[in-house]
Amino acid sequence: MGNLRALSALFPNDPRVTEIVGQLAMHSPAFATLWARYEVRLRTSEDKRLFHPQVGEMRLHYEAFTVTSARGQQLFVYSAEPGTPSADALILLRGIAAEALADRPLPYERRTVPTPLRTPRHPVDSGEFSRGRRTVITRPARLPVRV
Repeated sequence: MGNLRALSALFPNDPRVTEIVGQLAMHSPAFATLWARYEVRLRTSEDKRLFHPQVGEMRLHYEAFTVTSARGQQLFVYSAEPGTPSADALILLRGIAAEALADRPLPYERRTVPTPLRTPRHPVDSGEFSRGRRTVITRPARLPVRV
């Protein structure tokens, strides 16, 4: 509730936020009562119980970090207690995701650049370059946006 209130304060003219709040208030008298209290509280850390259709129930802890360079954006980091079934489920989920992405092309352009023989001590001292080449990622490719 507090996070939604904070979001509505951050984006007061966003029709999606207004619609969500309106729908919830119409269908839930308890929500309408809580919303009327006008409590604003961001949760930055909490334990959650989640269910994933492929790995089952997971009990995870999250930390939320505000991305100051992107208004309204937060980074959520989820973790599980080591050695628990939830930790095992996260490892399994990582494998499932890796397999699903294995056949997809990387969304990055690649180019070849010379590999230095030694690390320069100073930007002006560029050193000699070998004939070897290495691949570097230059920029993300444009990905299709799904709505």
